[in-house]
Amino acid sequence: MDPFYASIILFVGRAWDAITDPTVGFLVSRSPWTRFGRMMPWIVLSTPLAVLCYFLIWYVPSVDEGKVVWYLFFYCSFQTLQTCFHVPYSALTMFISTEQKERDSATAYRMTVEVLGTLIGTAVQGQIVGMANAPCISTGEDLNSTDLQVSTEVNITEPHVSLQHLRNAYMIASGVICSIYVVCALVLFLGVKEQKETCRVRTEPMSFFQGIRMVMGHGPYAKLVMGFLFTSLAFMFLEGNFALFCSYTLGFRNDFQNILLVIMLSATLAIPFWQWFLTKFGKKTAVYVGTTSVVPFLVSVVLVPSSLIVTYIVSFAAGVSVAAAFLLPWSMLPDVVDDFKVQNPESQGHEAIFYSFYVFFTKFASGVSLGVSTLSLDFAGYVTRGCTQPAEVDLTLKILVSAAPIILIIIGLLIFISYPINEEKRQGNRKLLNEQRLYYLIRTEAADIMGEQLSPDEKFKLITRNLQEVLGEERLKEILKERELKVYWGTATTGKPHVAYFVPMSKIADFLKAGCEVTILFADLHAYLDNMKAPWELLELRVQYYEQIIKAMLESIGVPLDKLKFVKGTDYQLSREYTLDVYRLSSMVTEHDAKKAGAEVVKQVEHPLLSGLLYPGLQALDEEYLKVDAQFGGVDQRKIFTLAEKYLPSLGYTKRIHMMNPMVPGLTGGKMSSSEEESKIDLLDKNQEVKKKLKKAFCEPGNVENNGVLSFVKHVLFPLHSEFVIKRDPKWGGDKVYKDYEEVEKDFAAEQIHPGDLKASVELALNKLLDPIRKKFETPVLKKLTASAYPEPSKNKGGAKGNPKQTTDEEEVIPSRLDIRVGKVISVEKHPDADSLYLETIDVGEEQPRTVVSGLVAYISQEQLQDRLVVLLCNLKPQKMRGIESQAMLLCASIEGEPRKVEPLDPPEGSAPGDRVFVEGYESGKPDDELKPKKKVFEKLQVDLKISGECAAQWKDQNLMTKLGQITCKTLKGGNIS
Repeated sequence: MDPFYASIILFVGRAWDAITDPTVGFLVSRSPWTRFGRMMPWIVLSTPLAVLCYFLIWYVPSVDEGKVVWYLFFYCSFQTLQTCFHVPYSALTMFISTEQKERDSATAYRMTVEVLGTLIGTAVQGQIVGMANAPCISTGEDLNSTDLQVSTEVNITEPHVSLQHLRNAYMIASGVICSIYVVCALVLFLGVKEQKETCRVRTEPMSFFQGIRMVMGHGPYAKLVMGFLFTSLAFMFLEGNFALFCSYTLGFRNDFQNILLVIMLSATLAIPFWQWFLTKFGKKTAVYVGTTSVVPFLVSVVLVPSSLIVTYIVSFAAGVSVAAAFLLPWSMLPDVVDDFKVQNPESQGHEAIFYSFYVFFTKFASGVSLGVSTLSLDFAGYVTRGCTQPAEVDLTLKILVSAAPIILIIIGLLIFISYPINEEKRQGNRKLLNEQRLYYLIRTEAADIMGEQLSPDEKFKLITRNLQEVLGEERLKEILKERELKVYWGTATTGKPHVAYFVPMSKIADFLKAGCEVTILFADLHAYLDNMKAPWELLELRVQYYEQIIKAMLESIGVPLDKLKFVKGTDYQLSREYTLDVYRLSSMVTEHDAKKAGAEVVKQVEHPLLSGLLYPGLQALDEEYLKVDAQFGGVDQRKIFTLAEKYLPSLGYTKRIHMMNPMVPGLTGGKMSSSEEESKIDLLDKNQEVKKKLKKAFCEPGNVENNGVLSFVKHVLFPLHSEFVIKRDPKWGGDKVYKDYEEVEKDFAAEQIHPGDLKASVELALNKLLDPIRKKFETPVLKKLTASAYPEPSKNKGGAKGNPKQTTDEEEVIPSRLDIRVGKVISVEKHPDADSLYLETIDVGEEQPRTVVSGLVAYISQEQLQDRLVVLLCNLKPQKMRGIESQAMLLCASIEGEPRKVEPLDPPEGSAPGDRVFVEGYESGKPDDELKPKKKVFEKLQVDLKISGECAAQWKDQNLMTKLGQITCKTLKGGNIS
């Protein structure tokens, strides 16, 4: 074959091989688990085809036409099939054991046998093919002469090196190699059993390009691969050119095969030593010592005069270092995968992707080594099969086996300086992974065991614990004696779920422990019917968001998703049968009953839409169409549940059981609401936002009523962890572990737990729950979904579809756009440049107090302002007043006249800095981040801000309130507010 075509085949084959490594890794990671494992089917099924393709690579077709296509096809096919074997084979290490020590031992054993196999393969192939090798071409002193006659005569006079003889030798060698390949695959299949991590929730499959970003985006993996890319390239330069170096530069043409055998034998014997060394001194130390140990010998083999004994010594030393280069990458790769699992507990099952990319980079280094070596030697004037070579070739070989490897080793070791996984980090990761496995084992497998072993009475207690009320207890007990309970929980896909959703999630965990069959309903149609809280055009996006966030919450608390059934409302609520039942039900339910049933769930407005009256009936019908025994919800849905019990039998359907959670108080003391920003902590809030909201939360010392912080401990943290730790300074008694919630409540009521310590401890526990959720939603896909499902108001000016009169809060001039808060004056002094102005420092519940400049000098003394609670407007654009920036406006009541009278507004007794002030009827809605001066929002609202005859602050006769009561002033009845 023409050398040009041969080079094309090699190039295309290498390029194809580069594509197949990550592709196969991606496919392996997405393949399902079988009774033989997840890796083993790839190995077994690829073996016979790989053997056939390898054999046909060495078969020479009888026709000349089509040879290029023949070899290209079978060469590429073999590369693909060998990748299908090698990638899962390499990744098997992660599935043999979860223990680092056992995996390291298995890796050392595997690499020892692999090097031994290379040694045997080199010897077998070399002996069979070596008998058919043609002798070198003697060209005398003139190396550039090309006496074709010599070559021809050699082939004619030496029958044992005829072309046919050479073909037969390669065919025999390929047959032997194929036999070994099959035997090894059988030994692997019969002797190795994969271990499946049944305690871990499997991640949803990701796309190919997501896999690439995930792998290369993990810092330790990128540094490991880049470091070994350079060191592997160094050893490939050495291995690839050492035979030519021995033959031509050192003059040991007849000994080079023995020298290569010494290298491989040395490597085989040295691997156990390096395994002991890395166990004793650490893997990172082993990299530095093992890789640099070859450098002195690389220098000596070039500088010391040619000596066979020195060459053997150098070969043995090189083999020791080659062993380190063989072993360490495969030994360190599981550590990187473990580190990824620790940092991404919600993203699992990607081991094959990590291994396939490392295989890809290893082959890339091999290709670079081959290409650079070939081009360099060709440029230096290398003569194929020449008995001697030009001086330039000798110099090139010295560079390729000495200088180039040394430089590459230095670069690789410099990269390893920043490699972060040392022995301390490895052991820390091992501990964290064991904790993760134990946690998920308790939450999944233990749940299965509990469900099977619990008695009906024990199941009843578990199902009903922490519930406020159960309608149909006797029916529940009867079902538990006969079979497992079927229950559903539904959520309307309206506003963003918040941390109070952990209450039903933890209850769902109880249901699963009790062996219940649980369905989760994403009630998208209900969301639309409830005064169009979810506009029709956003309905599908909201469902997708809810599905992702609810699943992330369940994974965060260790609930196995494969034991749950997820249903979307519109998948069955638009059917003919369901619609007919809606009409039948609407002919029975009175307007009074429908309105009463939805009073605490459906948004109440002065002129309610018909859709809100349909809402309770649809929720009742869901019980029948989901084929459940019970519905679970908050106690706010009790009236809907009683409507279902009253009317479902009238349709010929069975009355269901209804189980109700208590309503968890929000951070402001009332109901935690998606629409009231200050009352809730969003699931995607950052750590600092959680701290800020908890700091402002209502948590009065000794008060256990309407305490949202304590309620979260009771209804979420205790059911999940069966204990709660109060973190506090040793001088205040140090940390205390509570095994029973009543003890926490008792100590808090007795003021033995400080509100600050309670909040700090809840913050720590809450962030542990939120971290995996926040991590999952950092992906570009979910960020885009969040932005699309909940667009900024300015991006949705058109309002809801079919309701052109509806406008956004941002367009309406309404009081909820004002960020009014309670503040406490920390310090007050005269403005240095203005006698009529005070310069005040005021705490408004943020990390740092605000600076406020106010013109109150003529109306109130410094002593009266100092340490006083005041009311401030906090989202005006900051502006400088006589050179000092004022960051808020202190709101006062005033009456014009001679003299003008001014009094600061008074918050209700017991208020705290940061408490939100709102106008009755406008509790919902998020304040503007900053009021635009050109819009004059405050100026328009200020016209209607007045003081009533009872000294209450009002806007259009609606009181200004905090969670604790009215905003007032002392004496200025009928005054204005500014």
